[in-house]
Amino acid sequence: MEIKPELKKTYEYFHDFILVVIKSKDHLEVYLNACNMSDDEKTFCWEYWDIYHNGGCEEIVEEEVEVDFDNMTKREIETLAREEFDVELDRRHSKSTLIAQYESLKNN
Repeated sequence: MEIKPELKKTYEYFHDFILVVIKSKDHLEVYLNACNMSDDEKTFCWEYWDIYHNGGCEEIVEEEVEVDFDNMTKREIETLAREEFDVELDRRHSKSTLIAQYESLKNN
């Protein structure tokens, strides 16, 4: 199953919370109808429930997305590093330094 980058946090949430708390597909339906998730996130949870509980593919392939640093601000680069690597970059550095730090994190 291929996980879109915008659903990576939903995938983590599914494993950290939904699998622990939700005990049936009916319970999942009630939960998804009551929670504040986007339609894409709800659809992912619904479909992934079937895959996970029916012995489907557990291998997750994360789609590699090319980052366009030219159109990003230093704040956006900082946010990207925080979300992907749980690391705080220092915006006082130049944009090129932030890009180099991000690339270093990505390659490690």
